[in-house]
Amino acid sequence: MIVASPKSITELKKIVARHEKVLFAGCGTCVTVCLAGGEREVGILGSAVRMSLKLAGHPDVVVDECTIERQCEDAFIDALAPRVAGYDAICSLACGAGVQTLAERFHMPDRQRGRTPTVVAAAGTLVGSEITFDSLADLLARSLGTAW
Repeated sequence: MIVASPKSITELKKIVARHEKVLFAGCGTCVTVCLAGGEREVGILGSAVRMSLKLAGHPDVVVDECTIERQCEDAFIDALAPRVAGYDAICSLACGAGVQTLAERFHMPDRQRGRTPTVVAAAGTLVGSEITFDSLADLLARSLGTAW
């Protein structure tokens, strides 16, 4: 079992503001079930980060969203490959396995722009025996930007 929670808007804004073009990538399996990184959550976070950047004086940062079925399997990542070119960063809302798979696949020089896309974990995850009441409360508090 995997439980996930997206990082706070403040934390995501700090990550995104360093880049010109960012792709928020959702995953359609485990993080969708726990309402942390599916298509709906990616759309909400993308909109919130865009609004936050605009209010902070960074209206030129491009934030796009997409969701694939599974970020942890190469067969599904093939559908994402054409979209990745040209992005400075990919903010993955997948579990740790999905983030790692994206990083292994896409952390390579973008020959057209001469840059290396950065893959960033945009959610925190807990797996199996790590899941306790205190760990869930801490994960939720971090995503809401409050202390437990």
